[in-house]
Amino acid sequence: MNRIISIFKKALMLSVSLLAAIASLFITPPDSDLLKNIDWRTLATLFMLLSVLEGFKQENIFAPLLRRTSRLSKMKNLCPHFHLSLQSGCDKTLKAMNRKYTSEEYLRGCNVLRKYYTNPAITTD
Repeated sequence: MNRIISIFKKALMLSVSLLAAIASLFITPPDSDLLKNIDWRTLATLFMLLSVLEGFKQENIFAPLLRRTSRLSKMKNLCPHFHLSLQSGCDKTLKAMNRKYTSEEYLRGCNVLRKYYTNPAITTD
């Protein structure tokens, strides 16, 4: 039992995923139709990806990448350029075009970029 507990402590992401899955059983109790419709291959693939990401996290694979990207925002000779697709500033038109965002969400994204970069170049369609 102690070995299982130590595994759950080490693999926090997997533990949280497992707890979320157990909690979902109470929200949507499984029945035979639900179990027939589960794509077990996709579920297994997602579980394996979580395992790989947990291993990357434990080995600090992402640490050098995070250090490099945080330095990018401080570089003086770098022009941060971001192309954010926005076909219209009108939410009604965006909805008619079946876009899954609003003009307010687009503006929020621009403000996030402005928070981390000084004078970022933001272009659109």
